Amino acid sequence: MSMGSRKVNTEGIDEELLLASIGRRTQDGTLRPAQEVPAAAPTEEDTAAPEPPPVQPVTREKAQRESGRRKRQDEDYNELFLRRNEIKTRQCVYISRDVHGKILRIVNDIAGGEISVGGYVDTVLRQHLEQHKERINELYKKQRETADGFVFGSPVHYASASGMITSFLDRAFYGKSALFQGKPGACIVSCRRGGASAAFDQLNKYFTINCMPVVSSQYWNQVHGNTPEEVKQDLEGMQTMRTLGNNMAWLLKCIAAGKAAGVDFPEREPAQKTNFIR
Repeated sequence: MSMGSRKVNTEGIDEELLLASIGRRTQDGTLRPAQEVPAAAPTEEDTAAPEPPPVQPVTREKAQRESGRRKRQDEDYNELFLRRNEIKTRQCVYISRDVHGKILRIVNDIAGGEISVGGYVDTVLRQHLEQHKERINELYKKQRETADGFVFGSPVHYASASGMITSFLDRAFYGKSALFQGKPGACIVSCRRGGASAAFDQLNKYFTINCMPVVSSQYWNQVHGNTPEEVKQDLEGMQTMRTLGNNMAWLLKCIAAGKAAGVDFPEREPAQKTNFIR
């Protein structure tokens, strides 16, 4: 009897699993447990921590330059601000208690009491004015160009205006007289007892030589008193000041109304100067 071959259905057989089990089958037909492949041990390169970025070393030359720069700054500050400053003419100025305390520690602890609080403040302000003088002059010029009128005041020293305002007005009217022309001007003087009329006449001369309308009051623009509290007791002088302010405001409004109506300031003739020379 011949045996016929039987066709085996191979669908659904996992070939990879079959091949893997061939090497693990024992003689009795059982399978040995699969051996896990040990993971590769980490190398030294894998476990090494990342190196920090290199630190730029501070060179000796750079350190010396920084030290020298700080030393020069200290010397400059000492030379500018911590030097003795003798103030011959004094004027009262108020500062906050906090700032006063800080300045007091500077003059006592750093300067060793060699300078005063007033001297230190005066020196600092002088340095500020010198350092920013160009910007201050620009702002001052802008203010003068946009001003509609001017009121100048002065104490009376030896029957004349103070040296400070005299120097200022001499310089201003000599160098920039065009900025004042056509604008109303008024002056105010304050004295303890006498000399007010002479100082008043002196200041008015700046206006009358520069085509400026002079604003007047009900009396010459002067008050009497040695302190602000005493000036307030000069009732006539205080009334004179109020009238002056009202007259200045009225004149400025008249000028503005005239300009709006097409009335301009008179055109000046070319200057003719005749010297008294024979």
